[in-house]
Amino acid sequence: EKKLVKYLSNTNHKKILLALSGGIDSVVLFNILNLFKNKLLFELYALHINYKHNKNADMSEIFCKNLVESYDNTFISITSQKFNKNFEHNARVFRYQRLKQYAFKNNIHIIMTAHHFDDQIETIYMNEINNSDWVSKIGIREEYGMIKRPMLDVTKKNIYKYANDN
Repeated sequence: EKKLVKYLSNTNHKKILLALSGGIDSVVLFNILNLFKNKLLFELYALHINYKHNKNADMSEIFCKNLVESYDNTFISITSQKFNKNFEHNARVFRYQRLKQYAFKNNIHIIMTAHHFDDQIETIYMNEINNSDWVSKIGIREEYGMIKRPMLDVTKKNIYKYANDN
């Protein structure tokens, strides 16, 4: 709640755009955002990207759509182009481009992703192994412009616990 209050205090436009994959991390963040939506008076939008990369891609999209609409939020789905090479990198670039495009078009100043502590450790480790530049070795930033990552200090174990409890 404290992080949400901080993020929302920097804008007059009380709208949040969540990158929603349908995985446990983004679904937990979606649930938490909905707990505070009425108290903190913001609108929640959830953007799902269907990469058509695996056999469950369409089922994930349907799951996200039903989940978002059951909470009376706005659901946006985008189908990506096919990436034949370097899928992770190209998907990341595509995702952030589409999130920012939608945010700018709809006067949204906060984009949230559900990156967590375990993602942070993996990123730092991989950047060290790949001998990346010093900026990359810092890892994932909690805030980077309009991008906010409120769960960077939450472990995957705690995400599973929250999901099981709630």
